[in-house]
Amino acid sequence: TSERELAHLSATDIGNRIDLGRSVLHGVGLAPGGFVAPCYDHPRAAHLACARSGLTWWATRNGLYCNGRRMLLPSLGLGASSTLKRATSPSVARAATAALAPTRSLRLDLHPADLDHRALLAAAVGVLDRLLDQGRELTTHARLVGAPPQQSELGGRCSPLRHRSFTHFEEASQFTSERHQPFSRGTKT
Repeated sequence: TSERELAHLSATDIGNRIDLGRSVLHGVGLAPGGFVAPCYDHPRAAHLACARSGLTWWATRNGLYCNGRRMLLPSLGLGASSTLKRATSPSVARAATAALAPTRSLRLDLHPADLDHRALLAAAVGVLDRLLDQGRELTTHARLVGAPPQQSELGGRCSPLRHRSFTHFEEASQFTSERHQPFSRGTKT
C-alpha cells in the first residue's frame, strides 16, 4: 500500500477500506476501536469516513478525535525506513521530547520495524524514560478518550521491552504519554 493511499479517495471509499480492515481484524479475534491512517495521511474525507464507521476514536498527526471533538495530541516518532532516518530520528525525538515537555499530552509513535533496530529500540526506551521523568503516564488512545479496553489492547504481538513498571508494549504502533488527568468525554478541548 502507498503511504498516501487515502489522499484522493472519497469518504465512501475510505469508509469501505476501514470497514474491510475492521472485518479482517475481527476475523482474527481483534476488535479495533480506533484508526490511524498510514503516515497520518488523513484528508478531510477520512474524518467523514471515520465518523460514519462507528469508530470510537481516530488520530491525525497532531490530534485525537472522539465524539466530534479534537484533543491536541502532538506526536513523536522514530524512523526505520531509511539509513538517514535511522541515524537522525533518535536525536530529533530527544529534542522534541524536551521541546514538547509543557504540553499536556504527547504521543510516541512506534512502528514494529523501529523495534527491530537496536539503536531505535534504545532511543525509544530513552524517550520513554524522559517522558516518565516529566511526570507522564503511559496510556493508549482508547484510554485517553475513556473507551473500554479493546481486544487489540490486551496483548499485541511485538518485541518485548522491559522498562520500569511495564514489561511489553500492548500496542507497539501507538503509545501515548499523558500528563496529569486522562482525557475524558467530559473534558472540553
